[in-house]
Amino acid sequence: MATGNEYVLDRGYIAALRLNAQHLLWKEQLGYVIHPKVSIIENMKVADVGAGTGYFNIVNAQQLAADLHGRIWLVEVANILPPSSELHGYDIDVSQFPPKQWLPKNVFTLSWDAFSEVPAAMVEQYDIIHIGIFMLLIANNNPLPILKNLMRMLKPGGYLQWDELDWATKRIVRADPSIPSDDTRALFDYVSKWEDALGPKEWIADLPKIYTSQGLESVSFERFVMPPEYLRYDTDKSLTAYEEFSHTILDRRGQGEGEQLRDLVNKAAQECRNGVAMTVDLVVAVARKPNHCKNAG
Repeated sequence: MATGNEYVLDRGYIAALRLNAQHLLWKEQLGYVIHPKVSIIENMKVADVGAGTGYFNIVNAQQLAADLHGRIWLVEVANILPPSSELHGYDIDVSQFPPKQWLPKNVFTLSWDAFSEVPAAMVEQYDIIHIGIFMLLIANNNPLPILKNLMRMLKPGGYLQWDELDWATKRIVRADPSIPSDDTRALFDYVSKWEDALGPKEWIADLPKIYTSQGLESVSFERFVMPPEYLRYDTDKSLTAYEEFSHTILDRRGQGEGEQLRDLVNKAAQECRNGVAMTVDLVVAVARKPNHCKNAG
């Protein structure tokens, strides 16, 4: 959860574990790391923007896996692409990236605020740009400021892949209708109050139209529902995020709000062990920058 462009979840080792767990779940849903329609060539340059831990976005910005197979988004991409490729992971805080010595030689981590001006050295440099989980960082239901930055970074003919959670689809599901879910509903409503206060997020489902309005082409938009066998793990990841939020934000506010949220999390966790889950659809929006496209201003 964030206010404006502020990242309000923890950036410690537990947060890194949560972020890293997200990658495994998403990879299982998508079945790919780079979208199949993206052309792979020699000497590619790839950027992962908002890379939470370097292990995925590395997703998210919100916030969200050493893949249990020992892979991470940039590392996986480094293994998929020709050795001549060069991969850059951008984040405001690069402290959660692994040491340079532990990364492939063609993977580099750099500090940059994706909402700031694109440095001249980054303009039209990338064949692929990946971004994910910026839903709580986008203000006023308007992704254009960051989209225009990404378009400036893309080479003509380059591809943008945006992985996002479609918050309009958030819901509670039960393995059986008879399973009690009152505590999970209480948590769901409490957290929704905070998240909804950050403003509408219709832009997520509208990404194809937004892409087209900015001159991008070959637009693809796919929606993925979390398979039942992974709902428990996905909910555990969300509960961890809510507990982080209780410490990093609510405890600072005082008034016992952090303790209240942690109590809701603990009660919901009991129900989740019995077959209750909170879930939201994942969407992937891919588009290509035309060869003749002028950089967005």
